[in-house]
Amino acid sequence: MSDSEQDENAAGDADSQDDGVGWLPAVLAFGLLLTAALFVCCGVSTYFLYQKRVELAARTLSGHTIPTIEQSQLEPEDKQAIVEMLGRVVEDAEAGRLENWQAGGVMNRLTRIPILEWGDLAAVEALIQSDSGFDEPAKQEAVTQIKRLRQAITTGTATSFDINEVVAPVLVEDQSLRGRSLASSPTTEQLQEVVTRARLVADRDQVSGRPRSQPSIVELVQREIEAGRIEGSK
Repeated sequence: MSDSEQDENAAGDADSQDDGVGWLPAVLAFGLLLTAALFVCCGVSTYFLYQKRVELAARTLSGHTIPTIEQSQLEPEDKQAIVEMLGRVVEDAEAGRLENWQAGGVMNRLTRIPILEWGDLAAVEALIQSDSGFDEPAKQEAVTQIKRLRQAITTGTATSFDINEVVAPVLVEDQSLRGRSLASSPTTEQLQEVVTRARLVADRDQVSGRPRSQPSIVELVQREIEAGRIEGSK
């Protein structure tokens, strides 16, 4: 190869390298600008959502939470009391008597309360009492463990995330607002698994083996709504 050809090849290689380096800063700059734009968009969206928490709370409670509770397994008197309490929150929100931080606090606390699962536990307890697969000692043990679990719920140590796992063996997916409901005919083994999980959660939270007080879901909901209004999020 002649000297002139070598010089031309070398010049071509140099041009190719220069072109590659020339694009890199532009690509990096574009990437930085895109990242900055995304951060700005996220920040603006978060700000507007923060400012709309009262409106979002009212819509969520009236459009989903209250109707779902009305379809739940809760005792009728408990259901009515909780629906009335949540209805008052909606009224206050719509009347401007609730600030954004209060609405956020109430909703944050409500999501941690296993209101629907409380009704599931009552239904499970009734099914166990009518299940011939449980002898009398086993039935009494189920009552004790479910009561211990309810105690853990009312003291705030067990949340909806825990109780979801406890009742999962007897729930099936459906087209309800909740998206699942209690199975129509759970097996003895499934019911026993709920009792076992209830005991494990109660043991974890160091609940007394035989709690004397009768836990109340209505009192818990009322307490957390009031705390959300006064203290905000938990």
